[in-house]
Amino acid sequence: MQIFKKSWFFVFIIILCSCSKNNTYNNKSIVSEDPNNSIGGKDPRKITILYTNDEHGWIEKSQHSNGAANMMGLWRDKQGYDGDESYLILSGGDNWLGPPISNLFKGESVVDVMNTMEYDASAIGNHEFEFNVYNLYSREEQANFPYLSANIRNKTNDKTPPFATPYILMDINDIMIGIIGLSTIATPNTTVKDYVKDYEFIDYTTALDDILPQMKLDGAELLIVIAHICYSELIDLAPILIDMGISVICGGHCHREMIPQIITSNKGELAIIQAKSLMQSYAKVEISYDIIGKEIITMDVSSHVNDENNPDHKVESVVSYWREKTDQLLSANSDYIDHEIEKIN
Repeated sequence: MQIFKKSWFFVFIIILCSCSKNNTYNNKSIVSEDPNNSIGGKDPRKITILYTNDEHGWIEKSQHSNGAANMMGLWRDKQGYDGDESYLILSGGDNWLGPPISNLFKGESVVDVMNTMEYDASAIGNHEFEFNVYNLYSREEQANFPYLSANIRNKTNDKTPPFATPYILMDINDIMIGIIGLSTIATPNTTVKDYVKDYEFIDYTTALDDILPQMKLDGAELLIVIAHICYSELIDLAPILIDMGISVICGGHCHREMIPQIITSNKGELAIIQAKSLMQSYAKVEISYDIIGKEIITMDVSSHVNDENNPDHKVESVVSYWREKTDQLLSANSDYIDHEIEKIN
């Protein structure tokens, strides 16, 4: 019996074409020399965002990536992440669709790993639809975090479909943070068309205009967008986002190298970040926020290679479990796999 289709088994070959050399960048914008200075009526609180995008199921260590367990070890040892309330762990979407350890289980293995890493939210990427909308519902039910998108509408009634949560509010270190999701408007052309034929992906500005007033009424103080959107689109949106009062936007989708940066205008600052795909790197935003004046004191952005480290044993154990299940399925269907390889050769 064919457990998975030929196109899924070899899709990771296509994904690899977008990979490039790893680098680490830092770009700091310093507004105050001492972010912890409480003199003058300020009460600064720290928030650290750790961000990945386009993971595409590369949860285990391979020739292409050091994987999820190593990433978690870096967050623990180099970023001080221990699950405390001052951290936000976010993804820009396309969590699955890649190697067999992901595809054989339609992303179930990936969500299991992301749960273990305690992700707080993921954007809905175009490849979240790859195994149909019913599978997306299943992965959302499995996940301990929401999948966000504010710009997906039902064509029949112009309403947001149940699988798309436009935004969430999180109280992080006494700061009410609003996290909004956006999905690329190219989704109908970059996934299985039949699976998204009932949905419209409206433009980003319209979606944000629709949702931001309600978010602010709900008490959002610091606004963050996680977007499965290419770098060029992020840059074009930047002036509009600053005008809207958004402080951070995190991108993805195009798998290209991006230097994290902070764009400043007389109306505010916007941090723009994007990590490399396949868990090859992560991006970071560090914010000091004054909860009295309701304003950012400092922002610092950086990008970090997922290089050699002490892997997190808990995540490593989960990955090993799925590797064993993958090997069992591949072994049981070795004749089919050999046949598919022969056709390529």
